Parts: sequence; structure tokens; C-alpha cells
Amino acid sequence: MRTPIIGGIAAALVLLTGCTSAAAPSSTPSPVATSAAPTASATSAAPTASASADSDDLTKAASCLEIGKTANDAATTLNAALADIGTDPKKSLTALQEFSKTLKASIAKLEDPAVKAQSEKAVAAVDETTAALEKLIKNPTADGLKKLQEPLARVDTEFNAIGTVCGG
Repeated sequence: MRTPIIGGIAAALVLLTGCTSAAAPSSTPSPVATSAAPTASATSAAPTASASADSDDLTKAASCLEIGKTANDAATTLNAALADIGTDPKKSLTALQEFSKTLKASIAKLEDPAVKAQSEKAVAAVDETTAALEKLIKNPTADGLKKLQEPLARVDTEFNAIGTVCGG
């Protein structure tokens, strides 16, 4: 009965850390970073739509890097705690709660609305998983196990969607 729980959580976290790494910057310099300095007349001109798009891309990239770094850092701790779910589910519960808290602090820093919205969906799925695990700890039943697997699947879906929003 415990093996499906561990397998589901492990799968969700592997996918979580995999999808957020898609937000990492490439080592190839961007055209903006390698272009020559603008002339005096170019700097006095009004901003263009292209400049606004570049700024939006930078905001999105920064948001993706922030949530990706936070998720990867927190997932390391969470993986260690969840390895003991069969023997110490309360430890796993505490780890899920801390994971949620860390993600919420990171989400508060995000500037890109699409990345922020998807990250909020992901943390809501983590919170649903936490609630299901709390119920399962209080009353370990097969039905409780099923109720844990559903939000775990949602965690997987929502974190993969962050990777999609971030272009991965």
C-alpha cells in the first residue's frame, strides 16, 4: 500500500526538478548582450515595441529562474524527507508544508504574470497533497491513498505546466 504513494511522490518530484531546469539560461550570449552600444540619437528615441518585448522576455526569464531555483532547492530537501514516507509520514508532511511555504515566498517575488499564475496553481496542488497526506495519516485507508494520488498527479501536471510557460 505504501509503495504507490512513494512512487507517485518520487515521480512528481523527478518531473518537478526536470521541468524547472528548462528555465535555466543558455551559455550563448543574447544579441542584446553582444550588440554595440547605441548611438546618442538611438538613446534619445522613444522606446519601441521591440524594447518592451525584450523587457517582458527578461521579466519572464527572471521569473522562471527564480521559481526554478526555488523548486529545485526545495525539492532536494523534500525528496530526502519523502523517502521516509512509509516509516515517518509526519516527517514527510512537515517537508511538504515547508516546500509549500518556500514556494509561496518565491512566488511573491515573481514579476511575470503568466509564470506567477501557473506557479500559484502548482503550489495549490502541493497544498492539496499536504491536506490529503494529513487525512491519510489520521485515517490510513485505501480511499485515503486514492485521495493522495489525485493531488500528486495534479502536482506533476502543474509543475510541468510551469516548464511549458517558461518555454521548456
